[in-house]
Amino acid sequence: MKGGVQSSRPQPQVITPAFGGATISFVPCPSELVTCMIQIQGTDSLVPKCSGYSSSLDCALKTLKSDGGAFRSAFTTLLKESVGSAVFCSVYEYVRYLTIAIWLIWELEF
Repeated sequence: MKGGVQSSRPQPQVITPAFGGATISFVPCPSELVTCMIQIQGTDSLVPKCSGYSSSLDCALKTLKSDGGAFRSAFTTLLKESVGSAVFCSVYEYVRYLTIAIWLIWELEF
């Protein structure tokens, strides 16, 4: 930080990872939906046995035509990715800080 006060305490970044997770959720959301639809076909589920999918592309096209689009579960994926990224980066910063602190204490003792 230029001109700012640097602290020796960890400063977890929450906004940036949350924004990154929210942005990246738009890529896996449609592909996860297609993957789940293919995995559950033929079981006693929402996907009838008569609408079996022959390929991933067939599943994606049928999903786009009938089920309301590829972003049907986008909100839950957005929450999962944004909150998960924010928590991961915060925990990483604290663990890194504690590891360095323990290493410095150990170095001073020996």
